[in-house]
Amino acid sequence: MSAAALSAVVAKAAGPVQVPVPPLRPDYVPPKPKQAFEKMIDEARLDGKTGFYVMDVNSGEVLQEHKAHIGLPPASVVKALTALYAIDVLGGEHRFETKILGTGYLDGGTLNGDLILCGGGDPELTTDGLGDLSKQLVELGVTSITGKLLVWGTSLPFSDRIDRNQPEHVAYNPAISGIMLNRNRIRFEWVRKSGGYDLNLDARSGRYTADVTVAKISAEERMGTVYTYNDLGGTDGWSVAKAALGKGGARWLPTRQPLAYAGEVFRAVADQNGLILPEAEIVESLPDESFIMAKRESPTLAKILKDMLKYSYNLTAESVGMAATAKRLGRPVSYVNSAKEMNRWTRERFGVSGIEMRDHSGLGDSSRIAPNSLATLLADPWSRETLVPLIKLKAVGLANGTVKKWAKTGTLHYASGLAGYVEMPNGRLLSFAIFSVDFDRRTRADLKGSERPPGAKSWAQRARHLQNRLINHWATL
Repeated sequence: MSAAALSAVVAKAAGPVQVPVPPLRPDYVPPKPKQAFEKMIDEARLDGKTGFYVMDVNSGEVLQEHKAHIGLPPASVVKALTALYAIDVLGGEHRFETKILGTGYLDGGTLNGDLILCGGGDPELTTDGLGDLSKQLVELGVTSITGKLLVWGTSLPFSDRIDRNQPEHVAYNPAISGIMLNRNRIRFEWVRKSGGYDLNLDARSGRYTADVTVAKISAEERMGTVYTYNDLGGTDGWSVAKAALGKGGARWLPTRQPLAYAGEVFRAVADQNGLILPEAEIVESLPDESFIMAKRESPTLAKILKDMLKYSYNLTAESVGMAATAKRLGRPVSYVNSAKEMNRWTRERFGVSGIEMRDHSGLGDSSRIAPNSLATLLADPWSRETLVPLIKLKAVGLANGTVKKWAKTGTLHYASGLAGYVEMPNGRLLSFAIFSVDFDRRTRADLKGSERPPGAKSWAQRARHLQNRLINHWATL
């Protein structure tokens, strides 16, 4: 057989050199390549949901968004919204007042009547503040009273805690009331000694310290739960596992008896100033006739809010939010109903929906804010002019210049947020909101039993890293 014939036979046996590509299905849509921010979200390994929205505050142009209409838990990011609400309703120069009222009349150094510690919802009241009030009485010449020492604190409705899903002993989840002494916290100190520990509960600030009996604590031989709590009929009953105490230390515990706590401490500091008073009694209403004997004013609301945003004080957020609502409605309401009024305010003031808060601090995870709603609200000129002076500026250097950032963070276990403003290297000012949450991990975690469930810390670190990557990415757009 010739070479040419052999070649033809081999070609026929091998079939055609190129196989034709089958035609695509009419309904086939090739997948879109992932955008850079989507790859960042995947690489963060947060699971759950992440949404963000970023816009130019001057032009209103939306630079990027991702699942921006989904409501997610904002955590402490909502304190920025609460600050705007309080400023708008109360004014930046507003001050909270704590008063000492008297009934009857003064006869020389004796008050023939009752003495009333009257709370005005001041979130900055300390033991020093009560000491100064008692000193004013002494300087007025008061040496004794014939009536009772009364405590009134219903200017804000009482709640024994902000969120019921938090560990029992964390100081950032105290009671809410019209008197909030030392942020409704009691200092617990322990020192190891032969055969056990010396345990002490007190109310201390810079110049005054008072021992506390309205709370009790004992050290127990047990494993597992570190702190337990029981209401002992008007007294906080704590126990702590000895194995967790070590050589010694101190921490703050929340009080669920804020009015009794304030009354006991006021009586103690008055005694230190030479004024002997009877044990305090709590009253629900004020007498028809009384007169002011001493008064203490808080710092301005603007100063209080600046500290709140810096240190993320939950009780401050609830108190200023409730105070704003009390002024809007003409009466105090619970913090849950007050948050609903703040939601209404956002719709009326800015015309945005997608904000459904259940508190003013973000401590609970049932609140929802859509990233596009918050970023749009923040882009409002009044919001920007009001909020930027209250938030600490952070500057981040990039290859193409410096990014300036004014933002509020928020962190719960397996939930993280960041919102505020960034000024890009070219001077462009953006408002933004980023929220991430993994509800499955939150459900599985023992939130009430642990201050730090396994994996929560690393999850939060990855969430913060994602937030920084997104901001840096926006600087390149």
